[in-house]
Amino acid sequence: MKCRLVISLLCGLFSTSSYTSDVLHIPHVGRDKEALSYEVLKLALEKSNVNSQLRQADPSYNNARLITEVEAGNIDVIWAGASPDKDQRLKAIRVPILKGLVGYKLLIIRGQDQSAFDRINSLEALKRYQAGQKFSWADTKILLDAGVPTVTSIRYPNLFKMLEGGRFDYFPRGVLDDPWQEVNNHAHLNLKVEDRLILAYPHALYFYVNKDNDTLYRQIHDGFESAIKDGSFNELFFSNQWVKSIIERSDLKHRTILKIDNVLMHEDTPYDRSDYWLDSSLL
Repeated sequence: MKCRLVISLLCGLFSTSSYTSDVLHIPHVGRDKEALSYEVLKLALEKSNVNSQLRQADPSYNNARLITEVEAGNIDVIWAGASPDKDQRLKAIRVPILKGLVGYKLLIIRGQDQSAFDRINSLEALKRYQAGQKFSWADTKILLDAGVPTVTSIRYPNLFKMLEGGRFDYFPRGVLDDPWQEVNNHAHLNLKVEDRLILAYPHALYFYVNKDNDTLYRQIHDGFESAIKDGSFNELFFSNQWVKSIIERSDLKHRTILKIDNVLMHEDTPYDRSDYWLDSSLL
């Protein structure tokens, strides 16, 4: 009887903690987006009382390699932009790490064109102008499917010269991409970051785990939810210096937001959870 009880307890222990270990393998942590994602992951695990050591992967691993390593069980969790490919291959924890900021795009324009963009107050008005994007970017499909006229190039550096040369009228760049630095990097061209507009569509940076790792999925998801409910996630997010600098320099609160749909987002995207997403009117 005593032996059966011990076996039963051990089986229960292993069934509830499968895929949980003293070490969790994660991507290499860089600056800004990676550093904040790492802090959010630590917060979520703390809220779920998970005390595993977080061990970083080789910094040479690119996104494709990281996805493969999660599938193979060599890396436990990654943070990455939502995409149909990752949604098919991995298990997404559908709580936006960056509150949807990845879908906010500022416009790089020619220096002399601000007065023309000052007259744009709707998406239909913007559609009278042509955007520029790299051919292979997901943003290109999103813009085209939304009916936004878009000129493409196979090379990112060419887009700045094409813009100045009049091949298209504006270059949407994520607020996280530091478009001001991009303009500074091309100071020999007559370009600027447009003053008034934001082109926005739903997009998210998620945590992803192996499809079979239900335990870790639940730990991160439930811990993240707890951090949202008790306010500790908002405290971490809005006190982050990188986030603060983006919000302040972008002046999101005073910009006109032009919204388009994102056809690449999963049908289970939690659009109804307003506490997941950035509300620019409250900044």
